[in-house]
Amino acid sequence: MRKRSAPKPTSIQFGADGETLYKFWKDMLRVQIIIGPLGSGKTTLCIQKLMKLIVMQKVNRWGDRKSRWVAIRNTYPDLETTTIPDFREIFTDDYGTMKFSNPPKFKMNFPLQDNTRVKSEVIFLALDQPEDVRKLRGTQFTGGWLNEIKETPKAVLDMLDSRIGRYPRKRELGAFYHCILGDCNAPDEDHWLADIEENTPENWKIYMQPGGVRWINNEWVLNPLAENLINLQDGYYKNLIQGKRKDWIDVNVANNFGSVKDGKPVHPDFSRDVHVASRPLSIEPSATLYTGIDFGRTPAACTGQKINGQWRILEVIVTEDMSAVKFATLVKMHLNTVAGHPGEQWAMRNQSLRHELWGDPTGESMGQATEDTPFAILSAAGIEAYPTYTNDSAIRIGALDAKLCSFHDGQPDILIDPSCKVLIKALNTGYQFKRLKVTGDEKYEDKPNKNKFSHVAEALQYLLVGAGDVESVIGTFGAEEFDAVESEAEFDGWYPSNVGL
Repeated sequence: MRKRSAPKPTSIQFGADGETLYKFWKDMLRVQIIIGPLGSGKTTLCIQKLMKLIVMQKVNRWGDRKSRWVAIRNTYPDLETTTIPDFREIFTDDYGTMKFSNPPKFKMNFPLQDNTRVKSEVIFLALDQPEDVRKLRGTQFTGGWLNEIKETPKAVLDMLDSRIGRYPRKRELGAFYHCILGDCNAPDEDHWLADIEENTPENWKIYMQPGGVRWINNEWVLNPLAENLINLQDGYYKNLIQGKRKDWIDVNVANNFGSVKDGKPVHPDFSRDVHVASRPLSIEPSATLYTGIDFGRTPAACTGQKINGQWRILEVIVTEDMSAVKFATLVKMHLNTVAGHPGEQWAMRNQSLRHELWGDPTGESMGQATEDTPFAILSAAGIEAYPTYTNDSAIRIGALDAKLCSFHDGQPDILIDPSCKVLIKALNTGYQFKRLKVTGDEKYEDKPNKNKFSHVAEALQYLLVGAGDVESVIGTFGAEEFDAVESEAEFDGWYPSNVGL
């Protein structure tokens, strides 16, 4: 039987069905990771891009385009049943030969229309433990692809990063383009990928695809921005969510970061698609600025404005193991410039701009090692902040819940700047009620678990309480009792006429 002649492409073309897919396809950064829901086309795109990069390599003096790549998955069964079959859908026998050796390899040798030849190989490795980094020591690669990268330890990525761009050797020509590709479904909030997404290194990029569905008004609705629909069966996402738990849908279909460990989100009505702005928010000079503050050894602050009934959260401060004195200095800097909005000034010297700062009333208590209270330390730094009339968690949580559930003229009552990444992760699932270890039905603690996400979420709650936006939780008390509390708070002066530096 006569073998078909190999295709002779000059380049690999791809018609991306989605804006995020297209941006990933065009990217030329060193590390590129795409995170998306089931069926979003991310794995296929990585393989197609791998072919593109192989064809793009420079030509040496013998007319060859040489490269060596590694494809990594966590186990060999996953490589053999998922990764390699997906790979072979694009890298057919027309382009090379698959050898199931130890490790498996795909060796390529085919001509292009410009009379050059592609001479490349892809090596498949299973690496799922930090100690597996030794398998990469001494290797020389052009680049790599980590399929389901969330199942791979960060140590593997770090070692691979040191092994790319080393083949072919510089004296022969050197790798024209070397990079690491990665794809996966959304990981948990405490996964190392979440830290990378929060603080992305230079020349790295994480692409988050739109989910197949969105959580709106206590129900899942199809997302019109979903990608790769042209390659999916009609009703794919509608059928996929049937009979599934909300937390499963949230990660695998809505493409939201998953719950940290085993807890229940404090604010289940939060939705990235609904409550996170698609572009940076601007400061409105005529509107009051509010900052909420949560104290302790992990203090946090959250600043926003209420414009036409909508809360716009502009900026947050997130710390770890910081004293009240250092935090006061950080707040001072924060109030004068907004790091997430280059070039914009808070204009604190402008007396026409009203600014109110509110904090956890326990901040009036003295510490064990000093007689200064957090509020007094802020005041010494030139920052006049006031305690909210209560730190009752039911009131604070209820105030924020009400905003997350409310819409006016089709717009949510609270919108968060995309730069507030820790706050977004906190509201998504990181800020949670801890599950109790009991038999039978699932039960959770009454108070939110204190973790790295709780402080910034509670800073936002103090912002709302301090601004007096708690009318939605009157039902928590009797109406007369609530009126009495509010009256007493006003008498104590917790509503200043104007607060500023």
